[in-house]
Amino acid sequence: MRMRVQYGGSSIRAAGRRGGRGAVWQQNVFAGGAKSGLATVIEENIRFLLHPVVSRKLIRVGLIVVCAALVCNLVCSLLIDSAERSVISLNEQRSALETENITLLAKRGMAWGPGNLEKLVGKKLDLAPAAKGQVAVFDRKRGLFRY
Repeated sequence: MRMRVQYGGSSIRAAGRRGGRGAVWQQNVFAGGAKSGLATVIEENIRFLLHPVVSRKLIRVGLIVVCAALVCNLVCSLLIDSAERSVISLNEQRSALETENITLLAKRGMAWGPGNLEKLVGKKLDLAPAAKGQVAVFDRKRGLFRY
């Protein structure tokens, strides 16, 4: 049953069927006063949404939206997880390079010591350290060699 409400001056007239099943509804609506424009719009939209064809289509669209949201969530979580793994591997590589750098600095520090430098040069050139009496130094004041 469709009812058309016409506003003319201060009186409200309802054009439609009188009597039958809709008569009680019409009387209850107009007994409490006329509906506002917003109430009729809301009522029409609810009737439209509760229609079986529309509700099925809305459910399908809702399922598609939920599935798309779940897929997006899965993709985002995988991207975040792979980024975390790459950051962890970079931190491990950096710590390994720091350890190697510290070890090399320590070796270089030990190599530049006076006794160790002679040993390293002797190993590289295959020389033995000079024993006392093998190296002579000329003393200019005396004019003699010192051993």
